[in-house]
This record gives sequence, C-alpha cells and structure tokens, in this order.
Amino acid sequence: MNWLPDTLEDAAAAGLTDIDTTQAITYYRTERGGNEHSTNRRLSRSDSLLLGYDAFHLADQLMTQPLQVVLAGRIGNTGSYDAGMRLWKLAPNPVDLMVIDGAGHYEMYDEPVYVDAAVERLTDFYRNHL
Repeated sequence: MNWLPDTLEDAAAAGLTDIDTTQAITYYRTERGGNEHSTNRRLSRSDSLLLGYDAFHLADQLMTQPLQVVLAGRIGNTGSYDAGMRLWKLAPNPVDLMVIDGAGHYEMYDEPVYVDAAVERLTDFYRNHL
C-alpha cells in the first residue's frame, strides 16, 4: 500500500485535498525532499503496530535533560503539534516551548522563514544548556 499518493493528481482523484497531505506529497514525492530509494510503500500488516505504538510511555523517566520543543503553529492532521505538546507536558525538565505561528509541519522542514526562526531559538537553547 502507498503511504501517500504519488502525485497531487492522484491525491485529488482520491479526494485527498487537505493541506497536510498535499504538502507531504510536494515534499516527499518530488525532488525537494524525495529519495531515490523511497518506495512510498508500507505493509498493511504494520498498521496495528503503528497504531499501538506509544513513544511517550517512559518520557517522564528518560527525559532527564533540559528540553526545548519547537512546533509548527498551524495544527494539521500530522499529529505533530499534539505530540509536541504532550512531550512538553510529560517532560520533567521543560525549559522552552516555541510555537511558530503560520507554519505547518512540512514547512518546518525547509522553508527558510520558519527554519531560521527555529534555528535562532535552538542556538540560544544549546548555548545555555550544553
């Protein structure tokens, strides 16, 4: 099964027109972020493993270092905003939370206006906590 439609036309034909899906396609399925080794395929038998995975169950015990969280401010369907907020709330040593207004999940990968803001904030964090 495909992770994503291979083209925007395939997505539109399937009725998938939300901004996060279209941005994922224009990132992962083009030269911008694609990789020649990516098959864009998954095994359907893996879905139950993905749905049952909990990346946070030991966060309060393992995240002993200071934490900086940077999130895209446009909440979409990727779950990244909710995951970042959950991590922030679970971590025993939260230091700084940055929400970049207007940015979407995939725009945080390589859009200079958003990446530069995050890097500037991270630079200060690392300077103070490393």
